[in-house]
Amino acid sequence: MNYYYQNQPPSKTRRSKKNIKKIAIPTSILILVFMLISTITGSQETVVFTIQSGESLTSISQRLDQANIINSSFFFRRHLANQNLDQKIQVGSFTIPTNSSNQQVAEIITNPQLVNNTKLTIPEGYKVSQIDETLHSLGIIQKGEFITYTQNQNIQHPVLDYIPENKNSLEGFLYPDTYFIDPGQYTSADLVQKMLNNFQSKLPQDWETKIQNLPEKDLYSLITMASIVEREVLSAKDKSIVAGILWKRMASDWRIDADAALLYDQDDNIITQTDLQSNSPYNLRKFKGLSPTPISNPSQETIQATLNPTPTDYWFYLTTLDTGEVIYSKTIEEHNLNVQKYLR
Repeated sequence: MNYYYQNQPPSKTRRSKKNIKKIAIPTSILILVFMLISTITGSQETVVFTIQSGESLTSISQRLDQANIINSSFFFRRHLANQNLDQKIQVGSFTIPTNSSNQQVAEIITNPQLVNNTKLTIPEGYKVSQIDETLHSLGIIQKGEFITYTQNQNIQHPVLDYIPENKNSLEGFLYPDTYFIDPGQYTSADLVQKMLNNFQSKLPQDWETKIQNLPEKDLYSLITMASIVEREVLSAKDKSIVAGILWKRMASDWRIDADAALLYDQDDNIITQTDLQSNSPYNLRKFKGLSPTPISNPSQETIQATLNPTPTDYWFYLTTLDTGEVIYSKTIEEHNLNVQKYLR
């Protein structure tokens, strides 16, 4: 509140308060009306401003200042704190009039109804085909459009240097996260770049050093193994233990025997005896080595666990049907007993 006006004596020309009936109009409604009038008249310039997930108030304020939307990042932060709006900032993009006050900007970026975007959530372990299905279900693309784009040989990004030339998919490198999309401006090219950037930012800084301790010393193999671990078990502890088992099997010239890989080129989660006898290159019960490509897009947690496997005496594991608990064993005899106990 302006101190000067608050402490001035009543004006002689001011009407009596008894004769005035105050009407409180929410600021958000005023902003919507203001933006509508501006759109109709074309007299008001606007800026599209995007707030990223997890972005700090300091970063948001500084970028608003740099974009000339506000005059002072310091006073804007203080204004939000005084109005208890600093914890209500929304994620997404907003259309903001260029001559807005701090209060107007604050009302816009804290109002979920003013977010321009569609929320796209990609769960950990999703395949490219599942991302495509999600985009299609949101009405953003035609079915298959995203899959086709990810096979585009003209995509440019530093991450692609780690993908062998004979692979025509970005599977494994499209980081699972929540993204905000403006359906009117959507392109698969933009989304892929965001996901690749996100993947690059999530890679452990010491991965090139740590990977030297693994049987396979290239990033593509690491992500392929991580994608398998992602679909095999759930907890961070189990991921690290299972990664250790699978790497140990590879180093010992065993088959990996990870059933999750066999599900990659199927539309369901059911494995039959016929499936186990198939000649699919993803049948790791039949063929040694890793699957030809990653089978999912793994999380940062799983990449970390695969890069830093826990050494144990275990060679076998299974997941119980009722609780999802992972049961480990050191010998095939012990493992077969566990199969009878927990899976029959």
